This record gives sequence, C-alpha cells and structure tokens, in this order.
Amino acid sequence: MGRLYMTSDKYRNIKSFEDLRIPQTMDEVIKIANDFNIDILGYTISIILDPELLDVEKGYTGGAYENNEIDLYPLAFADTESLARTLFHETYHQKQYAQYGHDNVIQDYTKYEKITRNAEKSWWDNKEWLK
Repeated sequence: MGRLYMTSDKYRNIKSFEDLRIPQTMDEVIKIANDFNIDILGYTISIILDPELLDVEKGYTGGAYENNEIDLYPLAFADTESLARTLFHETYHQKQYAQYGHDNVIQDYTKYEKITRNAEKSWWDNKEWLK
C-alpha cells in the first residue's frame, strides 16, 4: 500500500476515486479541519490512495499510529461529514496515545475505540465545533 499525498488533479479525484465527493488533497484536509475546529497541527497525515480500501462493507476511513501519524483512507473523502468525523476520530486516538501510551491503548483497543466512537458521536450530534 503506497502513501501518496495528492492525486494528479488538485480539484477532483481520478480513476477509482471519482465517486468520492471530496478531493483527496491535503488542501481539503486542512480546509475541513479548519471548518470544524479540529487541531491537526503536529500530526503527520497521509492520504492513502488504495482502491482496495473503497470497500464500504468494511467502512474503514482512517487509522492512527505511533509517532503522531494519521492515515486517511479513501472512504474518509466520501463527503464532508465523513472527513470531519474521521479527522476528529483519529486525532482523538492520538490524544489517547499521548495520555495513556500507545501500547496501553492498543492492548485495550475495544475499550478505547468505544470511548472514541462515543466522543465522536457526541461531538458530531452536538455540533461541538460551533462552540
């Protein structure tokens, strides 16, 4: 799986990604992060352009890893809500890693994933980015 930071066209997605509503570019990531007051400063964000990750059944939109790394998968770019929620979700995991240690969070993944999903749902449902 290769790491690419943008498509060959800055304003639209190409080939397998044409149905995604948000262009897979760092400009769009920064715009959505700013629009929804999500602090992405200090994180290394990679946009993963892998058509195999378009599987809606699995629903994977991103991943958070050690060393402040976040991967955004194609489905994160399905629409504005998906990208905003993915950015919130993955940065929330990064905060958990910082507070509790990456290994501890991964060891008790189910617990921390539930906490993160609940925080994401509350954040979205209560429009906390507007506060």
